[in-house]
Amino acid sequence: MKIQELPKKMYAGLFVVLLMFAVSCDNVTGNLDSDSSDLSLRGGPPGVGAMEVNVDMDDVVLCGEDEVALTAGQHIPVGNIVVGNDGDYLYVTYKTTDDWYLTEVHLYVLDEDPERRLPPGRAPYKSKVDKEKEFTLKIPLGDFVPDFENQCDELSLWLQAHAVVKKIVDGEVVQKETAYGGDIVKPRRGAWYGVFPFTIKCCEEPCEDRIVIYGISGSRGDGGLYEIEIVNGNVGAETLLFSYDVKFGDNFSGNGLAFDEENNRLYFAAGTSDAESSVSDWKLYFYDFDDNIVNAASDLPGEIYGATWGAGKYWFIQSGTDDMYTVSFDADGLNGTLATFEDEIAGGKVFRFGDIALDTETGIIYGSTSFASTNFEFFKYELEIVGGVPVDGTYTLITETGDARGLQLGFAGDGNLYGHSTFGQSATGADPREWFLVDRNDGSVTSLGQGENEYNDLTSGPAFICP
Repeated sequence: MKIQELPKKMYAGLFVVLLMFAVSCDNVTGNLDSDSSDLSLRGGPPGVGAMEVNVDMDDVVLCGEDEVALTAGQHIPVGNIVVGNDGDYLYVTYKTTDDWYLTEVHLYVLDEDPERRLPPGRAPYKSKVDKEKEFTLKIPLGDFVPDFENQCDELSLWLQAHAVVKKIVDGEVVQKETAYGGDIVKPRRGAWYGVFPFTIKCCEEPCEDRIVIYGISGSRGDGGLYEIEIVNGNVGAETLLFSYDVKFGDNFSGNGLAFDEENNRLYFAAGTSDAESSVSDWKLYFYDFDDNIVNAASDLPGEIYGATWGAGKYWFIQSGTDDMYTVSFDADGLNGTLATFEDEIAGGKVFRFGDIALDTETGIIYGSTSFASTNFEFFKYELEIVGGVPVDGTYTLITETGDARGLQLGFAGDGNLYGHSTFGQSATGADPREWFLVDRNDGSVTSLGQGENEYNDLTSGPAFICP
């Protein structure tokens, strides 16, 4: 019997069977193209607020980024895709080269390699593009990373980034291709595609240039080492680095502070003096910035109030004299060896400090002495350096009347010399805890106002400059 001779009821039955078969086949095809497999799709369905498109990246600071090739027609290089993130968003930027332009972009973000081509039209992140050379999708990072702080630098996502590109020459479209980012995969069955992983990048803390001076405070065995920040030529935060507790009797106080920047060691002298027997017991220590106080040297000649660092050595003038000494150390900053650099640098004057500070750029040590019963002055001691080694020095009085007398001194990374009046000074009018900018040429000062703490001594600190 011919088909056209079938009864009408049989035609109707055959139509129903064919219709059911077609629907069944369509469902099978839809399942192959959908995400109902065990793949975990990141992000919700596209819609308003799901992403931003064509984002200007000029003001975006990425925590990190990766770049992969954008390949059209399986083998034609047409550009690249840059993927990066800040602390809040994932950015996927499609870029084309030469005569290629973007007309559509589609993006899947998954927990694992999909191992097949996903239907571009069903991608949760997508956009039409008006023949652009560069186009960025900005997607909330929370869609992928529920715990950024603990997952960054560890959590890897898989991206299937698809684009439709056109080659346009003299305003005419001469070629149209589908393109994918990353490694191109050509499975034995199914369509070719591209895929690549991206690890969410942790964000470094923003770097800020910092200039500091170090100070030491306290008495009677207790005290602290401080970092004093210099901000635009003014004294900023005063931060406690370490509270020390080195007992030498009731007359003990920490002083003679000097910073070895190369080895990151903050040296200071500590001791006590017995006025009746004229016996002094002063030792050198250093703070290693790991909250440790290390005994570096002993048998110092007496009270040490003014000290500085330079040429790999600790420099000081013994209180009550004008004798200049140095202490050299081994590679570990220990086993200090005391040496006299020059007796009576100022012809036998009696100096109490105050402080000394070495300008490493010029090789000049500046000194500010204290107390009216001694030589009360601001001076400089210019080192003669031969082959990088100090061999001699020349003392020059700068002023016996200037306000730079009776100060603790320290250079900062901005090149300026700063002074601090610990207890105030009636002869110069300085208030307790007052800070100054010191003119090295004439000993004049500019007040920077009062700080928080009284420091027995200062030392030049480093400049933390961002790369």
